[in-house]
Amino acid sequence: MLRAALIVLLSFTCAARQPLAERVIHAPWVSCFSGSGQQWVGPKTVRTPPVTSPDGALRGYAEVRAEAGGPMGCQNTVRLFVATSRRGEFREVFHQRPSTQVGSATSLGPVGWSPDGRWLLVEVGDWYYASDAGGLGILLYDRQSHTILRPQLDRLILKALKQPCPVLITQILDFDASSRVRLTLADQVEAGDTEPGSHCFHRGEEWLLDPATLAIERTPSQH
Repeated sequence: MLRAALIVLLSFTCAARQPLAERVIHAPWVSCFSGSGQQWVGPKTVRTPPVTSPDGALRGYAEVRAEAGGPMGCQNTVRLFVATSRRGEFREVFHQRPSTQVGSATSLGPVGWSPDGRWLLVEVGDWYYASDAGGLGILLYDRQSHTILRPQLDRLILKALKQPCPVLITQILDFDASSRVRLTLADQVEAGDTEPGSHCFHRGEEWLLDPATLAIERTPSQH
């Protein structure tokens, strides 16, 4: 069932043994089906609460729409909106339709603005209906260039590690004081296994990503 697939996916995403209750989920699950996945309830649109910069000048929210279509009967379209002044109107800066490459049950959830006011961090749920494939990612809205940055986190992390490791992104946290993205990583546990196949990370290990340079590293306390 579709909801069952979500449960599998959440178990996969939280395989670092971090209790689900302690994990803040920014990207909401939005579906055409009931919570059990047994009943069709029709199209559904969810708008996330707006996130505002500390000075109140910058705002952003996401919209996730699930509607009939696709191989599994439901598919999601996601949009991101920002306003860059207190009285300014929101405008769309990102729009993604469902596909087999980017996900059919995709979701977005803004996390917050960077301390320097340049970046809006957004959690991406790269999910698929009736599948345990996918996981978490990020996109960033760059206020300076008015563009979207979509870092390939897996590639950046593997390059920093200098060894092959199945990477599990367990949580998108926020920004640090230097406007770097904070996220937690763990070794991936394959379906049916109880332990990871590699030991590249400490459980729930925190890393930092600099959006301007795409440099990524462990937090200094975990070197």
